[in-house]
Amino acid sequence: MPFGYEGSGLLDFPLLDLLHSCPDPIWCMRLPERKWVFLTLSMEDLLGMSIPEFMVRFNLNLVIHPEDQHLFDELLRLAQEEGSGSVDLRFCGMDDSCKWVNLRAVGHRDESGVCKYVVGVARDISEVRRYQEELKLSEMRWKAVLDNAGEAFLTVDQSGNVTYVNKSFESMLGYRRDQIEGRSLWTLVPDDQRQVLDYQWSMRHVKWQRRYEIDLLRSDGSRMPARVIATVVKDLGEDHYLHFGFIDDLTQIRRIDREQKDRLRFLRTLLDTIPSPVFYKDSRGRYQGFNRAFQEVFQAIGPMGEFDMSYLPDDFVARDVNSDLDLLRNPGAMCFHFKFGEGDVSRHFVVHKATFFDHVGRVGGFVGVMTEITEQKRMEAELREAKERAEASSRAKMAFVSHISHEIRTPMNAVVGLSEMLLDSCEDPEIREDLELIHQASMSLTEILGDILDLAAVEAGKLRLEESSFSMEDLCAPVFSLMGAEAKRKGLEFRGKVEDGASGHFVGDQVRIRQLLWNLLSNAIKFTPSGSVSARISASEGGVLFEVSDTGVGIEEEQLDRIFDYFERGEELLTRRIPGTGLGLALCKKLVSLMGGAIRVRSRRGEGSCFSIWLPLRRDHGLASPDRGDDAPELPRGLRVLLAEDNRANQRLMMSLLERMGLSVRCASDGAEALRALEEETFDMVFMDVQMPAMDGLEVTRRFREMERGTGRRTLIIGLTAFSSPDDRRACVEAGMDRFLAKPVSPSRLRREMGRIWSFTSNERNLVNLDVLMEMADGSRELAVGFATDVLEMLPGHIQCLSQAAAGESDPAAVEKSLHRLKGSAGYLGAASLEADLAGLLERWRGGDRQQVIQDLPALLEKLRTLQEELKGYVGG
Repeated sequence: MPFGYEGSGLLDFPLLDLLHSCPDPIWCMRLPERKWVFLTLSMEDLLGMSIPEFMVRFNLNLVIHPEDQHLFDELLRLAQEEGSGSVDLRFCGMDDSCKWVNLRAVGHRDESGVCKYVVGVARDISEVRRYQEELKLSEMRWKAVLDNAGEAFLTVDQSGNVTYVNKSFESMLGYRRDQIEGRSLWTLVPDDQRQVLDYQWSMRHVKWQRRYEIDLLRSDGSRMPARVIATVVKDLGEDHYLHFGFIDDLTQIRRIDREQKDRLRFLRTLLDTIPSPVFYKDSRGRYQGFNRAFQEVFQAIGPMGEFDMSYLPDDFVARDVNSDLDLLRNPGAMCFHFKFGEGDVSRHFVVHKATFFDHVGRVGGFVGVMTEITEQKRMEAELREAKERAEASSRAKMAFVSHISHEIRTPMNAVVGLSEMLLDSCEDPEIREDLELIHQASMSLTEILGDILDLAAVEAGKLRLEESSFSMEDLCAPVFSLMGAEAKRKGLEFRGKVEDGASGHFVGDQVRIRQLLWNLLSNAIKFTPSGSVSARISASEGGVLFEVSDTGVGIEEEQLDRIFDYFERGEELLTRRIPGTGLGLALCKKLVSLMGGAIRVRSRRGEGSCFSIWLPLRRDHGLASPDRGDDAPELPRGLRVLLAEDNRANQRLMMSLLERMGLSVRCASDGAEALRALEEETFDMVFMDVQMPAMDGLEVTRRFREMERGTGRRTLIIGLTAFSSPDDRRACVEAGMDRFLAKPVSPSRLRREMGRIWSFTSNERNLVNLDVLMEMADGSRELAVGFATDVLEMLPGHIQCLSQAAAGESDPAAVEKSLHRLKGSAGYLGAASLEADLAGLLERWRGGDRQQVIQDLPALLEKLRTLQEELKGYVGG
């Protein structure tokens, strides 16, 4: 009767101790009542409960998982009928957690051959089951197997003889303990593996713990691949060492590896049947494989993992690498297009890429599928060419109109200016009437040119809105004044009013808003033979409403839908009696659309019209732009002026106007002549045409500013140009011009602008020229304050650097950097005198005269502190 059945005392205590020391629980059950008669204490460790608790829970069917009860029944049947059996099932703990346990059982029969007892061993295989679950979930290798069916253990003496093996070793290799103990370790390895063992044995005192793989011989002579963890520890004796090792059977892993290779071969065959190119890479971007279609496209060859990317086109490689980086940062899917080849043999592909993940959820690599879209691209190219041909004539016409308009501006400058100048001096009524007609016609032509240029810019997508703060009253007042005078001349009553709700400051493109109001009023007066014209500006929900009404000829109802089209003026209505191009309202509609607003018209034939524009203007509750009133101080008489202008008519006009102001004028017809004049004489002011033959005005200005360096003088240079975009203004300032005037320039405007420019230039109280600053910011108070704030923030650092230099603690590179940056900022601020000082100091510093520069730094620092205070005042209001 096994194990001292039911406490019979037949089992001695030493054997009991040995059984209880076994890590795997040993058990015995009596049949047929299924009563436990023996359990080792290791069962408590396995289940986390005492033996008595186990007995109680087992009888209540709480130990074996309900779904696995039939497996336990099968185990008992196998032990009774076949002598032994083994099953894997789940044991439930006290906390309802489950462990997978392998139960192996052997039936014990009495003298009559009846199986009365079943003896078995339980082993915790939860880890093995976990590995099997992970194997199923693995996406990277389709299936990964970790077989951990237990570890074998052995010890070896210093001579390499086996001194002890455990039961796992016996069952793993098929040896009995008495067959293996005392044998040399070398008898357990095949001949072709002994070099591995020799090397590892020689390293035993160099590396105390070693991991390696080796084949071992089973008792039947077959080979078993194994992983060995060998360790050397010092025994109790001084010169005695204990060698022991844990051995894992790699048979299952090797089998799985073979199966995996078989699956890879299958997948590779499957991929090769796909007509689209397919590739896959690891997480480091190294190609691990591709299908036959990929190889045919790129003529790619090479071993997996060592794919030579020189086979791939550069465009594909760059996009492929960038997409790898993007997918590493943001795992998922993406696509990109690339072109392979040139000319008629070029091919287009769309690459769809996605990440795949390893068993721990990290990016394991990338899979890509390429779809050829060469035919689609060919069709798109044909459609694009057809569209371009259809649009070519329209673009050519707009380009021609834009170019001709710019070319006309220069001679128009002379017509406008000379007619106004003659009007000022003519007293003959008949001649004055003719001159007024000429002047009005030239002004109308100038207005038409402006509309043409704006339309060309809108069509080309180059018209940019320049937002700034403005006063609605200040914007409307000059328009009401001029349009009121024109209405009075025609005998019309005019009323213009800004309602209380629309008064104050707003943010928007004031130039374009004024243009809209001007166009509507100009049309209203033009098409109103008698009666009245009125303008009303009021607050509307979310913006401002501009309404212009007249009692004029009105518009036919069927013409209302066409009134905003190009060159549409209602032929039946107007019968060509009223001049105009039909561009004004078309331009208004374009500008309103750019501003996000809406334009509408109400009209009846013979009853007049009402045009309304709604714009989403927001209020500016901050500070307004600096006052730029029209009052201009008188110029000092006798100032020396150089006029650089290549157009004879404009030259004559400008010369006459300037001489009437009491100025002494010298003319230059091209850039080279202007530069010679600047070398020969000293001028108080220079008018420089930007577009001149031989050498343009920008280049003349740059060269002259170089000539002025070190002289302590800075001549006022005003640019004249038919182009007035922000880029043109910026180019003038960067070349060294102080201001610029856009053509055409009327006498009244010339006097007003020159007086304002000279007053700022001659005023020694302020370093900063706010006109220049606002000009550089395109009239935007917000941009001007932002730039001034940036300068304020960087000034303390430069002041500290230059102060240290003045104290003899200079860093030459830092001083040069500060002088250079301050010079650029001074130019944008219109601080001409400060810019000249900085230019001279920078030139001398670079030339090696640093001691003299250091002596002049205190005066410069005083100016910089003054600049700080001025900017603080401007930024703070």
